[in-house]
Amino acid sequence: MLFLKRFPGSGKPAVQTETSDRMDYDTGRGLTPEKVDRIMTAANSGDTADQCRLAQEILEKNSDIMQAFSTRKNAVIGCGWHLKPGEKTTEARQAAEELEKQLRNCGNGDDAETFEELIEDLMGALLPGFAVSEILWQNGGEIAGFHHIEQKYFTFIDGFSPRLVTRDSPRGIRIPGERIIFHKLRLHGSDPARGGLIRPLAWLHCFKSLDEKDLLSFLERHGMPFIIAKVDPSAFEKEKNLVKRLIRNFGTSGGGIFTKNVELQLLECKNNGEAYFRLLEYLEAAVNKVILGQTASSGDSSGLSKGDAQSKVRQDILESDCRTIQHVINTQLLKPWTLYNFGPEVLPPELVINCTEAEDAARLATIVKTLHDAGYDTDPDEISARIGLKLSRRSEKRNASLHARSI
Repeated sequence: MLFLKRFPGSGKPAVQTETSDRMDYDTGRGLTPEKVDRIMTAANSGDTADQCRLAQEILEKNSDIMQAFSTRKNAVIGCGWHLKPGEKTTEARQAAEELEKQLRNCGNGDDAETFEELIEDLMGALLPGFAVSEILWQNGGEIAGFHHIEQKYFTFIDGFSPRLVTRDSPRGIRIPGERIIFHKLRLHGSDPARGGLIRPLAWLHCFKSLDEKDLLSFLERHGMPFIIAKVDPSAFEKEKNLVKRLIRNFGTSGGGIFTKNVELQLLECKNNGEAYFRLLEYLEAAVNKVILGQTASSGDSSGLSKGDAQSKVRQDILESDCRTIQHVINTQLLKPWTLYNFGPEVLPPELVINCTEAEDAARLATIVKTLHDAGYDTDPDEISARIGLKLSRRSEKRNASLHARSI
């Protein structure tokens, strides 16, 4: 890993991985309770490398965790977003419009990620407990895009702030705060090393791996009838080698020829492995409770529609994820951008992610109409923030024209 101390205006990533960084060991191979305990104990002291590696590898090895994690992440990614002006002034509205245009057009390059990819990367903090993305500033205060830095390259040995481990600095170096966006979960206080869902999920994954191994051994042992050959004692020495070969050759459609001195018996197992399957069902339900907040099956989460992924995540968890992402981006991206481009006199825009339930949006629209009919006006900005759509009031002249057409 290299950190190039470029002036933050080139629009290029300062953090670059080397070819040797790809030569990595598999932390999750041969996972046992003892190994999980060692990984967690090391993370408690700030050495989170193996814990972050396990958080990445577990998605490749555990379909239940992968499915539930994708569902929760897609629930946020599938929500629409817009920028709300920080105040009702011309400068604040101009700042919101310019910044939103930059965010929607940035990225799409080899080294620069889009704003939607930034949100996806920040949601990647769910398992390891934190996520870091570099802001690719251009001269003049514009944003070229973003660059995600994998969590395994950071350490927290010397504090709760991320320090990048490089070739020349094994204890890590501090990246200036204005150049990165640092998102951490606060499930266990301010320590990022202990806030990720990998802490309970690692144990569930370990138990599932052990149970699956036992299940496969059970199926291999009892999936087909067990063969016992009874050979007459007088012919035992003569027949035993032949019988051994025939038994080894038995398969799903196998058979054999025996003398009358050989009696063959097929023993079937009365246990169908129900205990193993029940344990797998319990572990799957536990994974869904940890990630989605409910035990319902995660289903197909490949799409990003609100009716799919978002309906499978508990609403309070979805809203919490969106509010956390909003706060991180508002304070670490939108605020410095406004300061660079408009000065301290203009309040920065606010990111609004629409995570309102569909039925709540319909109910809100009914309330607004009822208030309007009763002679009350509602604030378009407030309704826009709650319903997730940009709203503006029609002019009186246009209202009169529409009313005349309806007549």
